Amino acid sequence: MTNTCLTFRDLTLGYGSHPAIHHLDGAIRK
Repeated sequence: MTNTCLTFRDLTLGYGSHPAIHHLDGAIRK
């Protein structure tokens, strides 16, 4: 069993309708 509560793959974050960070992979643990 894992303590991961959020996992994301190939996420793009933007600011003001413009992409700022591309292809972000990761996991947030509890």
